[in-house]
Amino acid sequence: MFKLSKYIITAAVILLVSSLLLVLWAYWEPSNVRKDTLVYRLVIPTEVKAFPTWSAIEKPDYSVSVAAGLKPSAVTMRYVSTQPLEGLSAEATSLNFTCQPYPTGNIVCEKKINAAQTIQVILDTAGGDNNSQVEVIFSGY
Repeated sequence: MFKLSKYIITAAVILLVSSLLLVLWAYWEPSNVRKDTLVYRLVIPTEVKAFPTWSAIEKPDYSVSVAAGLKPSAVTMRYVSTQPLEGLSAEATSLNFTCQPYPTGNIVCEKKINAAQTIQVILDTAGGDNNSQVEVIFSGY
């Protein structure tokens, strides 16, 4: 009888720990993820990995935001590019994005993939030099 109780307790502990790990994985929101990490390989969707970087100075950083209520999940890619805003806007337009300049100086480009997925590219100056800040938000991924 003692041996059976020991197996039941062990199974219950394994089930509890597995459930806890599953919940933690489901709500984990890693940020500042780099391409050469295990987290990048496990968490970043293939579509996001395949998206081009335009004249990036360094490898992009990736962040994940889990869906909450009506807000969809999102993956954000950020990097600095050597291209000016107009060149980046032309790159996005060549990929069928619709771009809109704003009075603040930034340019926002958007492409609807389907009813649930959208890609938004936000282009802004990166300070006093000719570089540009690129932020790509994959909503619904």
